[in-house]
Amino acid sequence: MENKKYSRPRVFLAGWLVAVSLALSTLFANPIPAFSKTYLKVAILREPKNLNPFMTSDAWTKKVISLIFQPLYLVDPDTQTLTPWLAKDQPIYDSGNKTVTFHLREMKWDDGTEFTAEDVVFSGEIIKKFRIPRYYAYWEFVEKIVALDKSTVRMTLKRPMAVFPRRSLTSWIVQKKKWAPLVKLAEKKLGVSKDPQGTEGPAFQAALKMIQTHMINDPTGLGPFKFSSRKKGAYILLVKNDHFLAGERPSPDENWGPTLMGSYLRSLKHFLPQHWPCKRGKSIFSGKESARPL
Repeated sequence: MENKKYSRPRVFLAGWLVAVSLALSTLFANPIPAFSKTYLKVAILREPKNLNPFMTSDAWTKKVISLIFQPLYLVDPDTQTLTPWLAKDQPIYDSGNKTVTFHLREMKWDDGTEFTAEDVVFSGEIIKKFRIPRYYAYWEFVEKIVALDKSTVRMTLKRPMAVFPRRSLTSWIVQKKKWAPLVKLAEKKLGVSKDPQGTEGPAFQAALKMIQTHMINDPTGLGPFKFSSRKKGAYILLVKNDHFLAGERPSPDENWGPTLMGSYLRSLKHFLPQHWPCKRGKSIFSGKESARPL
């Protein structure tokens, strides 16, 4: 029997100004009929001005963007362990050559195109080339990023850095196809010089501004939700991303529940209701990672 108490979950907090409506559908392979056509409304204090991941500076915009853009790895907030996310295995360190190698899951962007190592290389190069504030400090020691094949990435470090696993590898990844035209325009502003000096000059600052202030109204991501529509001053509507990796069947040798979905669900504590009902009536954040939303 359906629990009427949870038939239409909503979160309302007095004084919050902007509502974000999320199409509430299970993150697993088989949707649950009880919630297939309902919405979870989450109020946030400030309306996101731009869904550009390279511009994000306030916590409220990040709450929305983190449901669309995804990192290579997650840091489990409870155990503090590094959990593969877009990557499918732990990074392999070669201390002699100062390289880090990892492999990617077979995935698709929410527009249905293939996610490849070229997207990862491209994302890192944007941060390094344009010295994106808040990210560059975690990437300046990365000397080179290469795609060995479409699912293998190797990074060469100038020197070992303690922040690399928890900061560099947890940066959001953007789609090369979506961003390449803008990056080419920004590169023209930099001119033909490859000299990394002169980052305070007008040409470099103009290129950086072009990347950071570019208005993203229809982001393409790899997260559980994809952008659907927006009404300024009222709401942003996100709907289920049918290509989200959690909708795929796990391989027989992968512990999909506790090590993967559990880490991601716990990382959403800052956004979703703390008592979203689950199978057997337990909270999705209770530590029972294999529990499925009702």
